[in-house]
Amino acid sequence: MKICVDANVLVSFLLSPAPPHHPYRIIQGAIDDKYHLLVSETTIQEVLLNVSRKPYLAARIPEEATVRLVALLRTHATILPEIEMSIPSIVRDVKDDYLIAHAVIEGADLLISGDKDLLVLGTVGDVRIVSPATFVRLLDMGLE
Repeated sequence: MKICVDANVLVSFLLSPAPPHHPYRIIQGAIDDKYHLLVSETTIQEVLLNVSRKPYLAARIPEEATVRLVALLRTHATILPEIEMSIPSIVRDVKDDYLIAHAVIEGADLLISGDKDLLVLGTVGDVRIVSPATFVRLLDMGLE
């Protein structure tokens, strides 16, 4: 199974990097090779910018934790390059269209996000869009 994750899932992992939190389970499952994790370079850059520029996050997430997460992703995930071609507008917030495009182009089974603008879509092409909690419930039901 291939899963693609949004930056908000990775930031949530940095805020709560331990069990039983859903983002922890998502990242740990990829480390344990339970599924194939897809993360775009754009998503990594979004995480780095958010953590460094948003005071709430900067105060709670040590820089070394972010560096460790990026290293983990580069080791246990497929890092997708930026998309060079024009991306059709699908989401209300056009800054999120790249996530849908990556998930569809790479043949992801699921896109995991906490973003309501993405979740409301439900499915795009063959890609199902689910929250971290829904994904963990699916795992617990034996989706692995």
